[in-house]
Amino acid sequence: MTADFHLSPGPSDDATPITPVRADDLQAWLDDQSPELRRWVGDTGFAAEAGSSCLVPGGGGELARVLVGVGAEPTPWDWGGLPAKLPAST
Repeated sequence: MTADFHLSPGPSDDATPITPVRADDLQAWLDDQSPELRRWVGDTGFAAEAGSSCLVPGGGGELARVLVGVGAEPTPWDWGGLPAKLPAST
């Protein structure tokens, strides 16, 4: 399962995409990403374990995307700690 979710009434130009990824799907998702993103995810040790997250920078150092690990059967608990891990402006 991978998809972008927008936790607002609709996407906006300044919304940060949040991408849920299951551990079993991580490699397939990475295969479709840029070499820079694959390296970042590998260097941070993100393994898409339920409840884990990875803040992904953009080319200018801004927060470009958030990856969140979800279980095989995602639950709200997989997302529960995310607000405490995000920058205040997110």
